[in-house]
Amino acid sequence: MSIPDIEGALISKFDTLGYSTSVVAYPNGPSLDPAITTLNYSLTFLYADAVSAGLGIASADRHHGLFQITIRAPKVDASGNPAGTYTLMQQVKAINTAFKKGTSMGYPVASPTQYVRVTAPLTMNHFPKAEDGWYIIVLRIPFEADVLD
Repeated sequence: MSIPDIEGALISKFDTLGYSTSVVAYPNGPSLDPAITTLNYSLTFLYADAVSAGLGIASADRHHGLFQITIRAPKVDASGNPAGTYTLMQQVKAINTAFKKGTSMGYPVASPTQYVRVTAPLTMNHFPKAEDGWYIIVLRIPFEADVLD
């Protein structure tokens, strides 16, 4: 498994939630400029230093990091009605269910040989006034994976 494989496994799991790619800003993907009334997501990876997963020169490097999902929900819907935070919290619930502590994701998806593991429950930061017109929640999912490169 390599760094791109780690990211691929986590993104593949996120994609199983069925969000349209037109509302997801993927790492190194095209920029996203959603309408002010469109719920949207931004995916980011934050890595810590790798450590040895075992003793000896042939042991894998254990990578730890955070898969960060920023959800931006409009304060008003397309009709101009207040949208509230209910829809936003439903998205948080779906993501939390998909990325529970202990969840393993293999890559490549068709015939996995290595796995990324979620090491702790997700954490959530709520930024209700970060941008005009949006409710913003940042989810952080801690993970680890062993890389034999």
